[in-house]
Order: sequence, then C-alpha cells, then structure tokens
Amino acid sequence: MTTGILSAISALFGIPILSNGVALLFNNAQTAGTYLTVLLGLVLILIAVFMKVIKRLFLYPLFKLIWAALCLMCILAVISSSFLFFYGRLDTALYDEDYLVVLGCGINGTEPTEMLIRRLDKAVEYANRNTDCTIIVTGGMGRNEDIPESTAMKTYLTEKGINPARIIEESSSTSTTENFKYANNITNGDLQRKSSVFITNTFHIYRANALAKIQGLSVKHLSASTPWHSIIPSYLRENLALIKMIVLNK
Repeated sequence: MTTGILSAISALFGIPILSNGVALLFNNAQTAGTYLTVLLGLVLILIAVFMKVIKRLFLYPLFKLIWAALCLMCILAVISSSFLFFYGRLDTALYDEDYLVVLGCGINGTEPTEMLIRRLDKAVEYANRNTDCTIIVTGGMGRNEDIPESTAMKTYLTEKGINPARIIEESSSTSTTENFKYANNITNGDLQRKSSVFITNTFHIYRANALAKIQGLSVKHLSASTPWHSIIPSYLRENLALIKMIVLNK
C-alpha cells in the first residue's frame, strides 16, 4: 500500500515537471535550469515506475546510503529555494536612488524574453516614481541574440515612455558579476560613491546582492516576478550558481 502511494506521489510531481522542462526546450529555453528540470522529472517518473525494485534494493546498505544522500540533497535544495524566494521578496528600494541598474537575462533575437520583460516593467514603474534617477541597462550579446541585451532593453524602455537620455547602455557583460563591474566602470565609479538600486527576478536577488558586495558596491534591490513556467528551472539553476559563488567567490 505504501509503495503504491509513493509511486503515485512521485508520478504526480514527475509528469508535470517533465512536461514543463520539455515545453521550455521546445521554446528554445535551452538553459542549465531547463535541462535540470527535465532530469528531475525523468528521475521522479522512473522512481514511480520502479518503486517495487527500489524497495528491494533497500536490503543493501550502500543503496540506503545513496538514497539518504539524494534525499538530503533534495531537502537542502528546498530549504535553499525557500530562502531565496523569501529573501527576494524583501525589497529595500527607497525610490530616491541616483542610479537604477537593470540586470540583463537574455533576449530572443532582438526581443526581450518574458523574464526580462518582468524586470523592465518593474524598471518602468520605478523610473516613473523616481524621475531623477539614471538608468543603466546591462548585458552583452549571447547565443541566439542578434543585438546586445542592453540595446533591446533600452528600446523596450523607450517604447514605454522613458526618456532615452536617462538610459546608459552597458553592452559588454556576460554575467552578473560583470553586470555590476562594468556598470560601475561606465559611470566612472559612481555606483560606489552614490546610491543605487538594482532590479532582477526574485530568485536572483540574493546572489546578485552578494556579488554586488564582492564588487565593493552597497546597493538596494527591487524584485520582479518570475513567470510561473520558469520557476522550477530558475531555482534549480540558481542553487547551482549559488554553490559556484560560494566556492569561487564570483
């Protein structure tokens, strides 16, 4: 009876997670987070299918140890993701900052992705409320991108009514660390001397804030929501990126 219930629960989670990952792959969202989502979905479905075999394997101490390690990893991932979610929702923006830094996250050809649009829409809200701030849009040109992310971001903000004279493009960065480093360089160190706030999606706030501090910046933060279909891939990828930051300090 217990085996049947566990199989049903594993399938109940595995099927939608796998479907989510496959759908993202077909929509050209070929990121580490997407592949991890597909892998997680497959593992859960395999557990559901072979639950009786897995139960018999518990007779072997080595398998018990491997299973315990996997369960511990899952628990830690859930705890970490919960922390990232709640930390990311604690906005610290005062709406009187001198600079607003919008972190890039990818475009399709020349068009911002839905994830980036969430950040840009939040930037429009902030810029309309703090009309004296200078806006820095960050991001170079990556794979499947026809123009720098910063150019697409500036175009979007301009179309939403933001004066282009308020916008500075940082079009060379390829990571969050470089976003902050190059944004500070392009302002001749103003980000270190004056007040600033950055915008990114909720899951990314904690790590972005930590990386800003590594660059010697004391910045406020403002979160943009994450599209529902990107929640699992984003948090899976962010957990890996968090480990990388802790190990490599970047």
